[in-house]
Amino acid sequence: MKTSSANSLTGPSDTIVIGGIRSSRATRTELAEIMAEDVALSRRGELPLPRVIMASNGSVVAQYHGNPAYRAMIDRADLIDVDGMPLVMATRLLCKEPLRERVATTDFIHDACAMA
Repeated sequence: MKTSSANSLTGPSDTIVIGGIRSSRATRTELAEIMAEDVALSRRGELPLPRVIMASNGSVVAQYHGNPAYRAMIDRADLIDVDGMPLVMATRLLCKEPLRERVATTDFIHDACAMA
């Protein structure tokens, strides 16, 4: 795992590579803010296509390494959040700057609704 530089969605040094996958360091709240900003950009006509946001966990990492078509799809995503606690724990054990939290999709949906 290594920290990566600039990501157009979350800013400099806000990505980390976990299991070969470039992943966002954004918290649930930050991800909801990104979503709200995208809605505003879209309404102004400044975001012609929606961004592709995916979630990563251990299963995704395994598929990423075992399925070339899946890997290509993941690599094209605009942002990948980390929805697997084992991945979050691995960053806490192995990284100088670990992920701050798991971005569980089932919890994020409430943040997104509140932001809307």
